[in-house]
Amino acid sequence: MYDQMTEQFKESMKPVKDMMEINVKTMEALAEKQTSVFTEALEDSMAYTKSITSQTDLPGVMKVQKEFSEDFQAKMIEASKDVYAVLTEAQDKAAEIFKAAYTQAAAMTPIMPTPEPKAAKSKAAAK
Repeated sequence: MYDQMTEQFKESMKPVKDMMEINVKTMEALAEKQTSVFTEALEDSMAYTKSITSQTDLPGVMKVQKEFSEDFQAKMIEASKDVYAVLTEAQDKAAEIFKAAYTQAAAMTPIMPTPEPKAAKSKAAAK
């Protein structure tokens, strides 16, 4: 009986374990993406600084500034799409876990008969 209870407890905690695994994988993916974006931004900023200091006229400075801004914007948009994809995937997996857990819980829970409502006693009958 103890073994059966232990097994039921382990089985009932499986969704929690699965959610923790999803959270860990999601956080790892987001941290990796953040590190990548930060590294690229730092490298691009250093290249921009070198490039802009070598410019001798205003049109050259404006051109370098425009190129840097457009490239930075494109990288931020791509990073946002990647983060959105990671979070959407995690959300979908979590929804599957909750649905399976709910189905399992509903199957394990015996259906209790609903009591019939008692007839309301009128005040006249009480007197």
